[in-house]
Amino acid sequence: MTDDIELPKLRGREQEALLRKVLSVCDKSAGSLSYVSPVALYLPTDNGVTEADAVFIHESGVYVFECKHMTGAVSGKLRDRMWTKTGDGRVLSFTNPVIQNRKHAEAAAVFFGVKREDCFSCVVFNDACDISRIEKGGERIWKTSEVKAELAPYLLKKRFSKGETERLIKKAEKAASSAVGLIGFMSYLSTIIRGYRNALRCPIERIVTLCNTTCGVILIRKVHC
Repeated sequence: MTDDIELPKLRGREQEALLRKVLSVCDKSAGSLSYVSPVALYLPTDNGVTEADAVFIHESGVYVFECKHMTGAVSGKLRDRMWTKTGDGRVLSFTNPVIQNRKHAEAAAVFFGVKREDCFSCVVFNDACDISRIEKGGERIWKTSEVKAELAPYLLKKRFSKGETERLIKKAEKAASSAVGLIGFMSYLSTIIRGYRNALRCPIERIVTLCNTTCGVILIRKVHC
């Protein structure tokens, strides 16, 4: 049985997979170049790396997606540091995904070597989530079923040449290949951590894992249980 702590993560991955499926059919016009990352991409930042849930490369721009799988209703303003989700008799707070994904888009612009204005931040919620209480203010905040239609006007403006688009796709493919290897390694590492947790009878939240993907340094240590 999947641990309760893993269920939200599993559903989030399913949401990301569904988004990639939608993106893969967004532009099939003759001669058009596009690419959808098969996995999340880990983009370098000044402080290490940041994770972009999905990246869509197109002649019209680089689109960086933050996926959210939630039930109930979400409310929040663009300037708020935290947003709120209500439902099932509970109130939960989470980091404002618009602010969060802007940082991902900034990292993507640097990584791909494109202008910041050619790199678009998009936040996508699953269809079952009520996002009517979110202040949108021109931000790209959509449900999964809205992505294709909302993205269509953006795809009409060509920003990159064929050669530049091919360069961006190759760079994204290389990043995706590295991410696949990292995901496999982290899965293996997670198994080790769980065994370590069970041996110490320590909640997994109290075991700290630090991974520097640039230097390849892994540190596992137990903190106060």
